[in-house]
Amino acid sequence: MCYPKGRLQFSLIDTARARFRMRRFPLSKRIADMNRLCSKLDAERQEQFMSAYLEGTGVTFGPRLTIFFQLYIFKAWLKRWKRKVRKLLTK
Repeated sequence: MCYPKGRLQFSLIDTARARFRMRRFPLSKRIADMNRLCSKLDAERQEQFMSAYLEGTGVTFGPRLTIFFQLYIFKAWLKRWKRKVRKLLTK
């Protein structure tokens, strides 16, 4: 199968969290899942990936969604920091 150069193609990677319904999941839940997936990417690649993902929905990956990504990254950092502190205190 040949795909246009420079165009993202989506593949199923992990089915451990997969949920299936007869109707679509709300955009907020899909964005939350994509947030976990894209959090390791730099800002430019996050925007590219999310723009391609949202292409058919009529939603753009603008400042509002970018804030959600930044909050998630901060939350993940805070959890890691909290774990380290707890580990140091229990020694």
